[in-house]
Amino acid sequence: MRDAPALPFGDGLVARARPGTLTPVLWFHGYAMDSRVWQEVWDDLPGWHHIGLDLPGHGGSRGIRPGEDLASIARVVARLAAAQGVRHLVGLSFGTMLALEVAMQMPDDYDTLVLGAPALARGPHDADVERRYEQLAGLYAESGAGPHMAQAWMRDPPALFRGAQRRPVLWLRLFWLASLHRWVELTDASMLALTSPPQDPARLRLVRASTLVVVGDEDLAAYRLSADLVSGAVPGCHRWEMAQAGHLCLLERPSEAAAAIDAHLRGR
Repeated sequence: MRDAPALPFGDGLVARARPGTLTPVLWFHGYAMDSRVWQEVWDDLPGWHHIGLDLPGHGGSRGIRPGEDLASIARVVARLAAAQGVRHLVGLSFGTMLALEVAMQMPDDYDTLVLGAPALARGPHDADVERRYEQLAGLYAESGAGPHMAQAWMRDPPALFRGAQRRPVLWLRLFWLASLHRWVELTDASMLALTSPPQDPARLRLVRASTLVVVGDEDLAAYRLSADLVSGAVPGCHRWEMAQAGHLCLLERPSEAAAAIDAHLRGR
C-alpha cells in the first residue's frame, strides 16, 4: 500500500492517517524515522483509525522550539490528540519517551499504552549508542545531512538495527528514512530537550492507561533495563518478551506485534 500523505496535525506538526471505524490510535516512531515506518504494522491492524505523528525535528514536522522540553511538547501533543478523539498510544524506542510523557501529562485521557523497546528520559543508556551520537554530530558538522549519516547511524555496533538486517526490505526502508532525516538536533542542543524532565519511577506511577511493554529478547541491555523499570513502576503493566527480535521489535516482526497490539487495544 502506498504511504499515506503527510497532513497538518496542528502547531507545526504533521501526521499520516489510515482511517478506520474503531477508536483512534496515535503512533510515535523511533529516532531518525518518521510516521511512514508504521505502514506495514497498520496493514495487519485493520479497522483501527491510525494516526502516525512525525516527531518534532522528524519528517515533515517542525523542529524543537527554543525553551521547549519533553513535557511541554507532550502537552501540545495531548491537546491535539484530544481533538482527534485519540484513546490509545503506541510508541517505539525514542518515541516511547514522548508517548509516556503524554500518558503522564493526561493520565485520564487514554485507555491503553503500548511501548516497544522503551527508552526513558535520563534513564538507562548504552555507551555505544552515546558514542555514535557524538560521531554523528562530528560527521554532520563536516558533511551535512545525507545517506552518509544514515550509513553511520545504522552501523553495528551498537546493535540497534541488527534485527532489521534480517529483513532487507525493512532495512532499506529505514536507511531511506534516515537518509532524509535533518539531524540538526545534534548541533543545537535540542536533543537534550527531548530527555528532560527525567522519567523516573515516581513519575511513571502517574500512568493510568493499561500498559503493554514489548521488548525483544535480543535487545540491548539498556533498553531491557528500561523495560524492567517501566514494568515495575507503571501500575498493572504487562510485559511481553518477543522471541528472536532485537531493538526495533515492532517493525522486525510486524504481524506478531500487530496481533499483540490489537489484543491489548481491545482489552484482552
